[in-house]
Amino acid sequence: MVTNEARLLVTHQLVIMICPQNACGSRIDVSIGRFHGGENDRGGFVVKCSSCDRLSYIRVPNPRDCSSVTHGGKVVETWDDDVDDMSQILKAHGMSEKDEISDRLHIAQEPDDGPFFSLKDTSIYKCPSCKDDLEQKAYTALSSALSPINSEVQKFLTLYIKGYVQEPSSIEVYLHLDCQCSKHRVAFYKPFEETKALTQQASEFWLAGPDDTGLLTDIDGIYTRDQCVEMFKKLLVRWRARNRVVLLVVPFIGLDYKGREKNRVDLWDLILRYSDPSRTLLVTRRSTYSGFLKAAARIGLNLELLKKFGIEAPLLKQLGSKKAFFKQQSHAKFYAAVGPETTEVLSGSFNIHSGGYAENLMFRNYLTADFVRRYLLPLEVFFDLNQTKSTGRVLSIEIIDDKALPYKVRDAS
Repeated sequence: MVTNEARLLVTHQLVIMICPQNACGSRIDVSIGRFHGGENDRGGFVVKCSSCDRLSYIRVPNPRDCSSVTHGGKVVETWDDDVDDMSQILKAHGMSEKDEISDRLHIAQEPDDGPFFSLKDTSIYKCPSCKDDLEQKAYTALSSALSPINSEVQKFLTLYIKGYVQEPSSIEVYLHLDCQCSKHRVAFYKPFEETKALTQQASEFWLAGPDDTGLLTDIDGIYTRDQCVEMFKKLLVRWRARNRVVLLVVPFIGLDYKGREKNRVDLWDLILRYSDPSRTLLVTRRSTYSGFLKAAARIGLNLELLKKFGIEAPLLKQLGSKKAFFKQQSHAKFYAAVGPETTEVLSGSFNIHSGGYAENLMFRNYLTADFVRRYLLPLEVFFDLNQTKSTGRVLSIEIIDDKALPYKVRDAS
């Protein structure tokens, strides 16, 4: 049985399936709930399709606790493998094991591959003087501060639920860390969701690092492609939290070799997962995009089906439109977070590839006017710089000496 403590630590994963009735093929959304730190029951649902009334069944964890069908169907019966006989339940509804909604009909699902910011990946936040790694220190300090953080969030929710304050786009937490030689102020972010505003685990927050980009100057040297990917992911997390415009200029994504199709699609998935499509401009070659479409088809990813059901990633939809920005005559590769005043840039030989091959990378911070002059004008890449300005509100909490200062609501960066 699941303990009361474990019930508090629940993650949900959206799985999208298709009704097995050939003439129907409607979308059925299932929310898969899993408890962390406790036992997860196994069982399933008997589901009636909302469009054609066809009965089918789905195997899910925790069918009577935290999993549910959220769209396109109705649960008519549940079973728990430890208590019930699935075959008897299916028989009672005139079904057999052939009526399962199989993996073949799962057309998309949200990734469930651990925390958004991974401490196992190559570190990017280090003291420039003593070289102390600040990432583990930051999450340890955040774990200790969850109680005062949640107390401030609860005070905000009391007013928010009553309609006295507007909904923020995110929650930010500032902590002060000691290294061997000094003190550093670093920020954490997570998107604001009313039902998930209170935090159970530090890993729910993304480490977005310091305002001072000096702590990122250690990104300068030769790295394997895998190390480049790990640092790139952490910068995408930082930029997603802090910036309104992220520019990815890369001629190649993945290697166009036979047998490397899944790797190529995985690298595209990485970009789609870690980027906010409404704030990201991807500049690549048309052949790179078309090569991704071919690789996806070879491994059985039906992008046309994703379009049909309205779950195509917005960034892919953008690339497939007439407004797509392709740059054929260019080998330039850089990744930038463009702000109203300053712009952070990761540049070097690194295309978005994985493996042990050596690449060079360097991180720099420019005045945005200088960035435009040095990078955008020569490449003839233009967009409205007004997009870099604030368009939202942030619930901000600062922790000093293990205590939370009264929360503030400020304009987003």
